[in-house]
Amino acid sequence: MNASYRYAAFISYANADRTFARRLHRALEAYHIPAAIGPVHLTDDLRSRNRLYPVFRDREELPSGPLGEAIQKALGDSSALIVVCSPNSARSEWVNKEIRYFESLDRGDRIFAIIAAGEPNAAEHGNERSECFPPALRAATRRAVGEAELEVVAGDARRSADGFRNAWLKVVAGIIGVSAGVLRDRDRRRRARQRLGNFGIAAALIAFVLGAAAWFVIENERIQLRDHGKFLLRSGALKAAVPFAVAGMRPPESILPLPDAEADKVLQSTGLALKRLSTFESEGAVSSVRMLPGGRLLVTASSNQRSLWEINTGRKLAAIGTANVFGAGEAATKDGSLIAVDQNDDSVVVWDTSRLMRVFSVSPSVQEMQFSPDGQRLFTRTLEEGGVLWNAASGAKLMQVPELDHITLGDFSPDGTRLVTVSRGTEVGRLRPGELWDASTGRKLAILGPLDGPWHPKFSNDGVWLLVRNEDNSGTLWNARTGVEAGALAPAGMFGDAEFSPTSDRLLIVSADNSTSLWNLAPFEKIADLDVPGAARSYDWSTRATRLVTRSSEGEAALWDGVSGTKLAAFSSDSALSSESFSDDGALLVVIRKGGGGAILDASTGRALVELDQSSNGITYIHANSLIVTRTDSAASLIALDSGRTLAELGVLDNQDGVALVNKGRWLLLHEQNGEFSLRSADNGAFIGIVASAGVARSVAMSADGTRLAIVYTDHQAALFDASPFARELPTGSALREFVCTANADAIGPFRAADRSMSSPFAAALVGKPWNPCAWRGLLSAQGVVQSLRYWAVRAGASWDYRCQDCGAAQ
Repeated sequence: MNASYRYAAFISYANADRTFARRLHRALEAYHIPAAIGPVHLTDDLRSRNRLYPVFRDREELPSGPLGEAIQKALGDSSALIVVCSPNSARSEWVNKEIRYFESLDRGDRIFAIIAAGEPNAAEHGNERSECFPPALRAATRRAVGEAELEVVAGDARRSADGFRNAWLKVVAGIIGVSAGVLRDRDRRRRARQRLGNFGIAAALIAFVLGAAAWFVIENERIQLRDHGKFLLRSGALKAAVPFAVAGMRPPESILPLPDAEADKVLQSTGLALKRLSTFESEGAVSSVRMLPGGRLLVTASSNQRSLWEINTGRKLAAIGTANVFGAGEAATKDGSLIAVDQNDDSVVVWDTSRLMRVFSVSPSVQEMQFSPDGQRLFTRTLEEGGVLWNAASGAKLMQVPELDHITLGDFSPDGTRLVTVSRGTEVGRLRPGELWDASTGRKLAILGPLDGPWHPKFSNDGVWLLVRNEDNSGTLWNARTGVEAGALAPAGMFGDAEFSPTSDRLLIVSADNSTSLWNLAPFEKIADLDVPGAARSYDWSTRATRLVTRSSEGEAALWDGVSGTKLAAFSSDSALSSESFSDDGALLVVIRKGGGGAILDASTGRALVELDQSSNGITYIHANSLIVTRTDSAASLIALDSGRTLAELGVLDNQDGVALVNKGRWLLLHEQNGEFSLRSADNGAFIGIVASAGVARSVAMSADGTRLAIVYTDHQAALFDASPFARELPTGSALREFVCTANADAIGPFRAADRSMSSPFAAALVGKPWNPCAWRGLLSAQGVVQSLRYWAVRAGASWDYRCQDCGAAQ
């Protein structure tokens, strides 16, 4: 039907029937004519496609009089007239006028009636009060059909007749020109489909509500398991914590795989987010793991023995000795090619690590040992022989110092070619004599004379110069290359301290009377006397020795030109310092004030570039463009040197080994006071990953290239991991769980029987599920559906629970 009207229909009704009219209006406009009927357009409105839209009903009962222009226009713009028939409308002059006007438009065949109340044609039988058809409608019908006997065809909405829906469907059928039976049949089928759809929606809604309730139950149980895993980790019970940490993750194929950062962190804290390469099971209780220089090997020390392992594969290469708590321990060359290890009888065996061969051994009762920096010599001290210098490649004895007192880190020159020894003296606290040796040949170069006990000789960084403090508290400078005395630093009783510059060409001398001077070494001559505020007790050179800071015990400090001795800045009592440190390039100086706070200074002028927070009270670490300072609350912050901007809050770090630079300076390995180990970027403090959670690990070691990680746990178990995933983004969620369950399946055992007993607080979360949490699956898999059905059946008492044999692990 083509569209040519503004309204699809005009509803004519008495004001008393307005409730019925409104209901009819809503029903007509909401109805969609079945597409199978064909295209129907009753109006020009685009929304009227196969609809009776819009329908005009917006008028109120008016007093007697002619029809208003608005009503006449609405009638003229309507495709059909629908008369709501009732005794009220039969007596309504307004309804009769609308019928007569619509008929006057020569559209009497487009008048349709719907009975709301009363009796049709009751007036023909003398019952005017019950008549529902308006007189104008009866007259129009009589003229239209040309019959004396009136028969108005109408939809009868009364319950005893068609009913409301069938009545207005009959009206619609008349308006669009189709059989009422066809329209009713199609409407019946449509409503049946709608009821089926509504039933499906209701069923789905019920299923959703039940599923949501079940999901919340399971989710709460998962969180309970996750939090208990976290508690066990903090308690150091790693083995017991692992299944709880896995169970705290959402299983794969979950319907709602929502992220849970806390669950990720707990599982990562077990260390199993990295692939285990070795657990050192043959070693018993492991006390330490040391990665040797060179990055190829590591050494484990346990209650049973020391062993050598290949870092890349975790393969054991050799047992290299029985660990002795009171022995000399182990020492290695800088390239890791040789390692000296004490034995059960306090002897020492030197191993060639590349060929896994013994090179030589040193007789029992070795107390201390040290390789030369170049790895060519081994210096040992035994109770029987004293100090002995050995050729590390052949085991040949080069020299012996029978009365050697101790071996210290400063005995060898930095290049390894010279060795200084101090023998035991006759007086407590006094050591004599001191001797200088050619470490290559074992030849004595000089007798240094009786030396002061507490002050150990110092080599310059290039190994050319040697400082000694004599027994009479005088100081002497020696040429370590030739063994010739180069000059006196101070007369008897006047030598306080001295410090070489990093470049080995200058020397800072502090006398016993606190006078301080800067000297050139070649030739040995004074550069300047320094007017040091207070008594100089600490000295800090910049890397290139262009700047120098002196500080007294009271914190009075000064910044000096390290070449000329010119004072650049002073820090008096009101700005006294507690600590200071130069940047790697020496361009910046970080100072912490005694009164709190600090600053980043331009080292060339001493001018403050950035003020640090007033709570800053210590310098923990400085490297490249990063600075770690501690605050008064003991927490540490990573700060950008160039801007003073806080990059990351690091928590409270351990006092002994809170920060270590790993992976060639790219990462910070942090050890918090609560025992947690983690990795952060050294550049910006970005969090990389958890290495071990609080309470789990005693110590952590990482290879120089950052690809291997060794953890010694609090229960003296240990493991070697592939740490290369830290260089990428660690997996999270189900991907993390699947990696852990696949790569480290042997580390994940079933829950303990006690955890699944009815007296356990976790019984509700574990009963009805497989014993091994790695076997749990989500509802998007067939296995997960079966597990879920069994879970609820067990909880309802309708099925048997899993047995431990079902997971393939014995209790």
